[in-house]
Amino acid sequence: MEPALAAGSTYSFTARVDRNGASPGTASAPFLLQVSTQGPARNVQITTITDDVPPATGDVTGLFSNDVSPTISGTITPALAAGEAVRLQRSRSGEVVDIDVPAGAVGAGGTSFTFTDAGLANGFVYTYRARAIGPSGNGALGTAVSVTIDTAAPTVAPTISVSASDPAGKIAAAAGIRASGKGISDATPLITVTVNGAADNDQIEVQVSTDNGSSFVRLPGSSLTPVPASGSHSFGVTHSSGAALSVGSDTTPNATPQSVQYRARLVDRAGQVGPNGNTSNHRIGLFSCFDLKDSTAGRALSTSPPSGAAHSTVANVPMNCVSCHEQRSALGTNELVQRVPGSTTPTYRYWCTFGGSNVAF
Repeated sequence: MEPALAAGSTYSFTARVDRNGASPGTASAPFLLQVSTQGPARNVQITTITDDVPPATGDVTGLFSNDVSPTISGTITPALAAGEAVRLQRSRSGEVVDIDVPAGAVGAGGTSFTFTDAGLANGFVYTYRARAIGPSGNGALGTAVSVTIDTAAPTVAPTISVSASDPAGKIAAAAGIRASGKGISDATPLITVTVNGAADNDQIEVQVSTDNGSSFVRLPGSSLTPVPASGSHSFGVTHSSGAALSVGSDTTPNATPQSVQYRARLVDRAGQVGPNGNTSNHRIGLFSCFDLKDSTAGRALSTSPPSGAAHSTVANVPMNCVSCHEQRSALGTNELVQRVPGSTTPTYRYWCTFGGSNVAF
């Protein structure tokens, strides 16, 4: 019995015919056999996992993807030799599958590969590694890369509310939470979003429209905020000054209040969007009476409004403020504190009733 062949050794084999001990025949040409158990010495690394399913496409290595057939690309160093190929190892939750990359998926020169996988399932994290294989065995596995598959778009619609503050240095105006349709004299209102029952990878996106709802964009200065996957959660985002809101000045209010709409929605980490929440509509400007010009005479309203009833009409003024009322009693929910232009001391209390497309404070 011949001894076992040793790894790392080269053996030469010949054959000849021997007839019953008579003179032997001519030996064949030698057959050389090199014994190796190491497999191909190739460094095979995955460089990208590509998602080509909208809305979010591109390299999703280490990220979330809604593509159940991602494309796996990588490099091979040095180039594959004859008889060698690339094998992927794909694992999820302890289950490991070997996938042989077809020869046609290996680039010219044998230094790269691009292979489209298939059959991935929602909710799993898939980890890939690559190696070279050949007649002598398997090469070393490359570095592991992963992708999380998420094909389920968010289903929860967030609710939104808008809060205003008294703008510093300007006319004190109605503050606190402002219902949809109410005016705001605050160029940086606080937008609060509440979510009930989000998923693990959902995020809040606060949107704003300045064209009466024709188009919405992400609120300038804000970013997607992760949402806990259980319970009720509220998040506040300030409408930054970079969004170009303007309320005018004490003595020069906006000629036309700026129309702004806010809403929110969930966007998961695979880029899929959920349903839009409620829309909160507002007019941004100095909704005052005393510092506005009289719409007919072009002059400042009197610094001595008529006395008498607690709510006595002063005048019609611009910006659809149909009537401006003096309030001499304590402030109520619909009242504005006004002051004489140039003065730092509030002298009278007023509130505006809006007509046309505007809603009363």
